[in-house]
Amino acid sequence: MDTGEQGAQGAHDGREARAGVNGPGGRDGRTGTDGRASLDPNLNSDPNSDPDPGPRGDVGPLLTEEAAAAVAEVMQGLSAPARVRILDRLLRAPCSVGDLAADLALGQPTVSNHLRLLRHLGLVAGHRAGRSVIYGLRDEHVAELLRQVLAHVHHDLPQ
Repeated sequence: MDTGEQGAQGAHDGREARAGVNGPGGRDGRTGTDGRASLDPNLNSDPNSDPDPGPRGDVGPLLTEEAAAAVAEVMQGLSAPARVRILDRLLRAPCSVGDLAADLALGQPTVSNHLRLLRHLGLVAGHRAGRSVIYGLRDEHVAELLRQVLAHVHHDLPQ
């Protein structure tokens, strides 16, 4: 068997897939549209491997290390109150950096720095409107995530 066949054989026997070494996008190397590991558990499991349910039965595919790191990065991005306030404001309506700064009583450079991180995390997106950039939440998933967190916090606040 030549080295090409050995590589193909190794890729099909499931060892690499179970070890999670097939690339940065999860067990099978798939990534989301932004290049980070997909958080969809169906995309992170190897469809060709036999799941080992372990002693507690079949709990379904577990989150990979890469996907867990991506989730932790997003959660860490939400750890600054100013960024949460920016997201809350954008949940209400898209707006420019200047409007965000005025509405939240923050400096424009501060808002711009927070927006840069939020864009990197895939939570906000901007589009040019003349000389301004209008920012909004990236998609409905981000809006729903924020709504759920806000509902959770308001549920736990003392009345």
